[in-house]
Amino acid sequence: MPTSPEEQTRSEATRAPTPLLPRHIRMRPHARLLRTVSLVAVLLIILSFLIGTSALLLNRSHIGGAPQPTLPVPTMTLSRCASQPMPVLVDLCIHHQLKDILQWGRIGKYIFTLERTYLDMNQLVVEYRVLSQSSGQQILADAIISVTSQGQTFEQIGENGGETGPQASLFNPPPVPKDTQPLQIHAIVSAIRPLPGRPGSSPPPIEHGLITFDFTLAYHGGLVVTPHQTVTANGASITLERVAISPSETIIDGTTKGSLSGGSDTTFSLDAAGRNSGPAASTFGGDGQPFSLVFYDALSGQHGTWTLQISEPNTSESWVFHFRVP
Repeated sequence: MPTSPEEQTRSEATRAPTPLLPRHIRMRPHARLLRTVSLVAVLLIILSFLIGTSALLLNRSHIGGAPQPTLPVPTMTLSRCASQPMPVLVDLCIHHQLKDILQWGRIGKYIFTLERTYLDMNQLVVEYRVLSQSSGQQILADAIISVTSQGQTFEQIGENGGETGPQASLFNPPPVPKDTQPLQIHAIVSAIRPLPGRPGSSPPPIEHGLITFDFTLAYHGGLVVTPHQTVTANGASITLERVAISPSETIIDGTTKGSLSGGSDTTFSLDAAGRNSGPAASTFGGDGQPFSLVFYDALSGQHGTWTLQISEPNTSESWVFHFRVP
């Protein structure tokens, strides 16, 4: 049915207006191009700034807020086997039993170089040298080192070395299960302690810092003999309890009972199946105290009958032990 002109006019008046297109669709093409070019330019400026900053950081270090040239990487070489601080380490080095590490780091004015390491049943040996950054020459210094492996801590028991060869830091190892070989070693150097250059002079100040080393190390084991022998002389008894023989050292443990002087004049001699040796260290105190004798000679290959003799001054009596090492 045809509509009247009045009805058609009312229908057009009430019809909803057509919505406008979104702003970005209605943008002119040249405006979109201008915005894109501007964005790319900003990104290029930011990228250039980041590249320049990175190059500056890689080529300079900041000391006291002022840019300084990066220190050169020192040239490191291993010490000769003949320069080892202990005769037994010379032998182990010649027979390639020491592990070469040759890693380094800086603490204060010094360069710490970890040269070689070794581990057996009786001790962990960490060999290092300390160099002056200014002269490049080796200095006599001790390093404060802590060592752990698989959650166990190695107890530091001594230092051995001189000015010309490497320094050896010695550690008492915890029990090492056979199924954890080789061991993962984590070593931390926290300070360098320079020693006096001449008698009576004051040492330079200690330099503190942090260097970490991570490496694997073979475990060379050893042999334990338990004689449990007791010898009595002059009313005093000495019992030989345990002999721990490893490639780097031999440790003899025992106990005493009765009156013994235990002074520095007490002498010890060991015949290890035909090889004579004297202890490098002793904790023989007498008067019912336990004791340990440490021999640094390489005795792990001496199989057969061993004889240990302990003698005290001002007496003709001695305590003599014979035991067999398989």
